[in-house]
Amino acid sequence: MPGRRLPVVFILSIIALLFLSTGGMAHGQSTGATIPSGRFGVSAGVRQGLGSLGSDYGIGAIARLEAGYHPTSLERRLSLGVHWSFLWGWFGFDDAASVAGSLALIEVSLGAKVRMMLDRRNRMFFALGSGFSLLRTNVPIPPDDERMYRGPYLSIGVETLRRIDVPVEAFPFGFDALGFEARYGFIAGGPGSISVMVGFGLGR
Repeated sequence: MPGRRLPVVFILSIIALLFLSTGGMAHGQSTGATIPSGRFGVSAGVRQGLGSLGSDYGIGAIARLEAGYHPTSLERRLSLGVHWSFLWGWFGFDDAASVAGSLALIEVSLGAKVRMMLDRRNRMFFALGSGFSLLRTNVPIPPDDERMYRGPYLSIGVETLRRIDVPVEAFPFGFDALGFEARYGFIAGGPGSISVMVGFGLGR
């Protein structure tokens, strides 16, 4: 039953977060020419639904918890990694933009991400990602008047990594990360939307 899947998805998502962040950090100790393999962080932004979804609810606010494992180094122009996220969204609080009341959603995504080096000195990358998302809403939404949807997404963005100089030996992170991402999903099988987010993360 769709309603019973959400707790299972949430538990599996937390397991994925712990595995990707701690596992990646254990194998991604950074040296002078390396980039942290394990990373976790938070993002925030806005989402605009497309078609009837956008007409009904307008622009919403989104917040995301994310983790990834992406082994690479400053000597590699291209690299491939895996990315996981757990997203919350809220729509319809501005009565002028919403004609269908309020909408709350939870979205879990798992996908692959390709990084391309843009600036080696400043550790700046172009990122292209794609994967699969599971969406759950509090009310039925277009196009099928369902509360549960699943389907693929596509994302593009820019990331930059900076070394952290903290005079505390117990501090477990060697880098922080700033990023910008634009995401389109679902490409098929669900309601279309465009999301724009900025994020901050820590890695080692």
